[in-house]
Amino acid sequence: MSKENQPQQFNLQVELFLLKDLHLSIQTQEAVVSKEVAYLKNLKKEEGDKLKPVQDKIKRGEASTDNKIKDFAVVYFDNSEKKENQLRNLESQLKEHKGEFVLLKTIESEAHGHIDFGSNLDKPHPELYHWEEKARIGIINEKEPLDLDVKTGKIIIVPGNCCLVNKWKNSNFFLQGGSISIPPWGLDILGKSLESVYSNQSNSFGSIYPTEEKIKSQGIKDAAMEIIVGDERVSSYLNFNENILIEVAEKLGKEVLKK
Repeated sequence: MSKENQPQQFNLQVELFLLKDLHLSIQTQEAVVSKEVAYLKNLKKEEGDKLKPVQDKIKRGEASTDNKIKDFAVVYFDNSEKKENQLRNLESQLKEHKGEFVLLKTIESEAHGHIDFGSNLDKPHPELYHWEEKARIGIINEKEPLDLDVKTGKIIIVPGNCCLVNKWKNSNFFLQGGSISIPPWGLDILGKSLESVYSNQSNSFGSIYPTEEKIKSQGIKDAAMEIIVGDERVSSYLNFNENILIEVAEKLGKEVLKK
């Protein structure tokens, strides 16, 4: 057998030397990364320290960019361009359908039956909880399709009365006072599935959080929160009850063409 084909002998000292060299390289790289992380942390703190007084002044009405969406993005989204664009896209949709219906759809947990919480922090009897699909329907404002309250953080879609429709109970609806609005964090869950919204939640009240099995059994497949804009799309959503749109329109004082 030639020397080239002979298996190399194991040399413990050589292997340990190579491992030590590799370990030193890792330590050097970790020190570099740690330094970069610390630098980034300091930059973020500096940004936050400079942003806070700007946010406070805008919130108190002492300063403004002269653009309500920009002001709102600075105060509630740390001047995030992504969130600013999300608000502008929503405003654009609403402007295209002034005077028409707009619908805020949410899926909410509701309890049915008597529940004795006692001293248990977790909600008992998960079988008594249902995920109900609710819709708040209103009319898009002609003058200001999207109103942003920089003081309270409300993203106001409809400033006036709305009708609350419980899809789980089919035709159960009633006129509700107050605006249709969402909080700033609502932008983060718009369009996301119910399961994905709750997947990162803590174990608090974990017994009622949706599982794939529970969601399928209750027929809920859509997004946890969604804004549906315009007569045509709202009418399509309400196709589970063909008369409900006419009745809602009457409650809100809006004319609607009967099919």
